[in-house]
Amino acid sequence: NIVDGFAVDVYERHALICLELGDIGEFNQCQASLKKLYEGLSDVKETSISDFFCYRLAYLSLGGQHDALATELIIYTNTITKSTKTPENASPRVKKTDLRWTIKLCTACEDGDCGTICRALMALPRGMHLLLKIYLQKCRLRWLREALNCIRGMVSMRLVMASMGSTPVERHKGEVAPGAEGEDTHFWLDGSFAEAEEALRQFFEMIKFPLPQRFSFAEEIRRDMKKRYPHCGEEALKSEEDITVVDAAALFKCVDGYIAFLSTRSDVGIGNAE
Repeated sequence: NIVDGFAVDVYERHALICLELGDIGEFNQCQASLKKLYEGLSDVKETSISDFFCYRLAYLSLGGQHDALATELIIYTNTITKSTKTPENASPRVKKTDLRWTIKLCTACEDGDCGTICRALMALPRGMHLLLKIYLQKCRLRWLREALNCIRGMVSMRLVMASMGSTPVERHKGEVAPGAEGEDTHFWLDGSFAEAEEALRQFFEMIKFPLPQRFSFAEEIRRDMKKRYPHCGEEALKSEEDITVVDAAALFKCVDGYIAFLSTRSDVGIGNAE
């Protein structure tokens, strides 16, 4: 029942710790409390209000709560039109740039557009990346099923990895990769090369699909880089002759079967796909 700046600071810090730990249920309670606190205070930092409003939109979208998401956007739109009359409301203090990137992120997650997802995360606060990582395996199941749906025969592991967002995206000037070193020129959806490699291994263990014995994550990343930067010449062409492939139908069956299994779990709605 305490409504002051200190209470806001406590809830914000606790919410970010929850994202670090992957506790989406506790995060939901924090962001719901923050929404009420922001409405009751007029001197809260605009950055905090903007960040957590965007986190709420992404949380609702990633969790499949589309009706609640639509309601939030309608309230925001209505408030903007009369913002001069309601200065105490949080919505007018939301950064339009962050809001645009959040909507792009939500749309890209629905479409499996991993390039746009990475660009959005580099433009948004670090907490957004932590939030998405909680839902990432669940999203990847859907992205991969859609990618494999119309493929027959063999499919390259590089295409599988690209469909899952396991390959890095080059950082443009001014873009920031949260948690990365300054000299790191690429952004990884999983956070780093090592984390991406481990996440891929865990994903295939989760769906019970054995990776080919000759598969090498590092080698596939090297091929992906050469494919995108063709100045490598003959060596790049030679690498295409030795690509690692898997049976698309068998992989689709495992992915689809695991999604069906998740549909029987009561906690699937909160994005827990482990």
